[in-house]
Amino acid sequence: FIHGKLLGLKDISFYPKYLIDVKNITRRAFTTILQIFNRINGVRPLFDTYFENPWYGFDLSHLTFDFRNNIIFEFEDVIKIIDSFKPFSKVIQENLQTKSDLSFFQLNAFCEYEEQNNIDLLLFDVEEILIRFTKKYKSFLRSFKSQYRRDVKILKNLLHIEEKLKYPDYREILKDALDYKKMISIKNLQSWEVIDSKLPWQKIIVFNSEFFKSLQKLLNKYRNKLGYLRSLFPKIDTKIFHKDVEKIAFIEIIEWLRQKINNEQKIGEWDTIDSLRVEFKDFNYEHLFFTALEFQSRIPNLSRAFEKRFYIQYLDNIYSQNPALAKFKSDKFTSLLRNFRTLDKRHIGVSKQRVSYLLGESRPKTQWVMAPSSSINLLKRELSKKRRIKPIRLLFSQIPNLIKSLKPCLLMSPLSISKYLKPDIFHFDLVLFDEASQVRPEDSIGAIMRSNQAIIVGDQKQLPPTSFFQVISDEYDEDDYEDVDFENILEKFSLSNFPDLMLNHHYRSRDESLISFSNYHFYDNRLYTFPGITHNKENIGIEFEYVPTGVYDRGKSRRNIQEARRVAELVIEHFKINPEFSLGVIAFSQAQQEAIEIEVENLLRDNIMYEKFINTMGLEGFFVKNLENVQGDERDFMFFSVGYGKDLDGKLSLNFGPLNRVGGERRLNVAITRARYKVKIISSIYSSEIDISRTKSIGLRLFKQYLEYAEHKGEISYIKERNVSFDEDFDSPFEAEVYNTLIKLGYSIHTQIGCSGFKIDLGIVHPKYPGKYIIGIECDGSQYHSPFSARDRDRIRQEFLESLGWTIHRIWSYDWVTNPQNEISKIIKLVEKLESQDLTPNLKKKKMHDSISRTPTKKFDIHQFDKAFETKSRKRIVFQDLPKDFKKFKKHTKKHRNVFRTTYYSRYGMDYVGDPRSIIEEILSYESPIHIKELYKRISECCNVPRLSPKMKSTIDSSVKKAQGLVRKGDTIKTRNQEEIPVRYPALNAYKRPILNIPVEEIAQGICYLLRDSFSLDESETILYAGKIFGFSSVSGKSKEHILNALQLLSRKKYIIKEREKITLADRNDSKLDFRLI
Repeated sequence: FIHGKLLGLKDISFYPKYLIDVKNITRRAFTTILQIFNRINGVRPLFDTYFENPWYGFDLSHLTFDFRNNIIFEFEDVIKIIDSFKPFSKVIQENLQTKSDLSFFQLNAFCEYEEQNNIDLLLFDVEEILIRFTKKYKSFLRSFKSQYRRDVKILKNLLHIEEKLKYPDYREILKDALDYKKMISIKNLQSWEVIDSKLPWQKIIVFNSEFFKSLQKLLNKYRNKLGYLRSLFPKIDTKIFHKDVEKIAFIEIIEWLRQKINNEQKIGEWDTIDSLRVEFKDFNYEHLFFTALEFQSRIPNLSRAFEKRFYIQYLDNIYSQNPALAKFKSDKFTSLLRNFRTLDKRHIGVSKQRVSYLLGESRPKTQWVMAPSSSINLLKRELSKKRRIKPIRLLFSQIPNLIKSLKPCLLMSPLSISKYLKPDIFHFDLVLFDEASQVRPEDSIGAIMRSNQAIIVGDQKQLPPTSFFQVISDEYDEDDYEDVDFENILEKFSLSNFPDLMLNHHYRSRDESLISFSNYHFYDNRLYTFPGITHNKENIGIEFEYVPTGVYDRGKSRRNIQEARRVAELVIEHFKINPEFSLGVIAFSQAQQEAIEIEVENLLRDNIMYEKFINTMGLEGFFVKNLENVQGDERDFMFFSVGYGKDLDGKLSLNFGPLNRVGGERRLNVAITRARYKVKIISSIYSSEIDISRTKSIGLRLFKQYLEYAEHKGEISYIKERNVSFDEDFDSPFEAEVYNTLIKLGYSIHTQIGCSGFKIDLGIVHPKYPGKYIIGIECDGSQYHSPFSARDRDRIRQEFLESLGWTIHRIWSYDWVTNPQNEISKIIKLVEKLESQDLTPNLKKKKMHDSISRTPTKKFDIHQFDKAFETKSRKRIVFQDLPKDFKKFKKHTKKHRNVFRTTYYSRYGMDYVGDPRSIIEEILSYESPIHIKELYKRISECCNVPRLSPKMKSTIDSSVKKAQGLVRKGDTIKTRNQEEIPVRYPALNAYKRPILNIPVEEIAQGICYLLRDSFSLDESETILYAGKIFGFSSVSGKSKEHILNALQLLSRKKYIIKEREKITLADRNDSKLDFRLI
């Protein structure tokens, strides 16, 4: 954006270095400053003569209508007061022998001195006598000097005092007199010789008290006027006279005031220009105004100069904060994008494989559990039945875990969920409603209550739940039927302030004209659609075909046979020319649908070779449907039969069936948005024949507009939008710069290609095929940054455009600014390369997404398991198909010397027993976890001790307790770091542990695996098969009690649930136990 702005400002060669706080300046302040500078450009002559304006310095806050009417009188009043000073000034000038123009300051000082001292002192050369007082009379012997005594006598006479003053007092009085003389510019009247010869002193003129009272009164009046002038011109001293206005001579003040009076009309000019300075001041940027004044002669356009300075400063700030941007290289970034696209697609493929693997892992892999009550056996029995089959609801309620394992995602209608799934048994993580606009709220409750969360997907601009076509009978007249649109769940959720998200990228239509009408009239242009590579459409878009012989049989069959026959002919013609494209036909009414089906069947008798296309089933098969049941379908080509038209009398009724009803516009929206490549409208009437003034139906009004739109082959101008701009319309100055450069090279270029929120910035028209673009150029502006994710921006959008035939070339503004010739060269080479290729303008069918690559997985078949067999040998059961979680039991058989030695001490009379700790740790390394009784037995066998005494067992117990690497819990001993609980079955003809000597935790783990793979079992079968895992064909008594202890442990820890005499795992995905948890 900033690079584009700078390119648009490249004509500005000079810009002052404005001081701008780019980090903190607000958008509002920036915009306002630009606007102010633009307004200054509009009054540039006034700005350039800012300081020369007669009203310079005037405070605009006083500019009122009252002021405008009285200002001249006020200024003339000031002049009159100044004229009143003339007699006083003349007397003072004559008596003080001065010719200088007096000021208010001088006259006021003269009066003040008279009040404080004697005016006679000013008539003498006080400077000379002051020199003597400061230099000759410093010594305390000054009283002995006759000159000093004479000077003191003169001063006392001049001051009219009798008492003798101190030396410092005389000196201060003389300094004050000299200062006042300098202020009022009084010249000496006499020399000291004259004064000396005429002692005592006689005044030349007497300034009586009346003189000073009158002067003082006039000065006070003038002082008030000066305050008024200062309020009008706050900086009058520094800006206008460059010194205190009180010190300005009266004659200069008069001249300045008369200048204002003579230029009264220029006060408006001053108001115009200085108000702009005030606006700058409001944003604390007044310095910009005066900086512009300083360089006004070198800046032709102030706003553009400021803008360029701002963007340069802003760019420097961005680069300083983001070094990666300053080091941006397009080739490196393009390579990064290529890698991202490759890895992103690979990631999606791996994710599919991962999901497939996880789903496969959740299915039962073996059938080592042959219990009659297991879920798999229940299902197999039902599948093998020919009669007395259980109801689905009952069967599902008996094997819910198996059903969710085999099919973790159930595709059902809302009513089927309520019918087949019991709410207290089936509960889902998520329920997703598709086409929710057609689901009634009362039908959706059953699904919502069975899930933790719900996603409602639908389009309120498409069909709601309706009763239309529910009743079919000979007497039924769909033209007169009053349809009722019911409330839908999508509408309810939208009104309930639930968070919503609009999927605004439209990928179905391969040509924008197919969706532009709906985008404009139904979606307020919020859908992002993608322009096709052809702008002169051929075999794509919208086409209108008029059937002049068509007659609508109103009141009888309600069919248009001629139109239906023409539709059938077009169907056969389509499969002759474009057999690779799928086709669907939509009729306005059910009667017209039936007529088309009949005509298609009639034509097939003579065109039997096309029957394979007509009878193709599946997602891409041929169909004939009506407005009410076509929602959710899509095909490459769609034929739209209107059916309604003039009757035999040439009269056109405005009854268009469901289109006239409330919500008829929704049905129209569904019908016209089903095609990927092309829509062909077959009609017996023109849009001009529909008089919408006779109806208030929104659906009929929009249908008339769509018919007109189709008659003009989808020209966007007929929906008040445009598709391609042949004018210079740009999203940024950067695009304009690229456009102007390429135009000079002789290319034909269109700008802003597209009719939705997404547009391709520039398209270069193919030299050989003027109806196509050879390349599309995208600049890194707002269009590039608008998507929310990198996947949308850098892969999906790019791939979809390429699937439409585009070759997209991106220009990075940084590269264009730094090296435009290199970027131009890239474009020229790309155009030459593509131009040399043998391209044909014919439409080629390209899919956005290839068929989904799936990891080959073995299709699950409930009968696929081989029956696991049991071999009876010495009453032991050995399973040939046990899960990989089971391990063969390995017994410790290593021999050791006897660690138990007996020694007698005479004092104590006790036997000494050795430490078996090392042997215990060795045994545990083989058989952990182990029952304490099994440990006794292993040590006995290892040390060749036939029988362990209580003392030996006590020693073993103590050693276990002392061992740092062992942990004992009840009768179970394990290594300290062991967390996983193994399930160990006895090998054939090998040692089998007594069931009472198997740790209860190990039996509990075996039960978890048992329930995981059988889904659910009766308690008796659970106990039976738990014994079989460890080699026992049956269990009873204490053995059964031992297994029940394991079940109770699992129940306490909430690993299993017992419901309706069935035991199931609480969470089938969490079947592994952990010593830390139990």
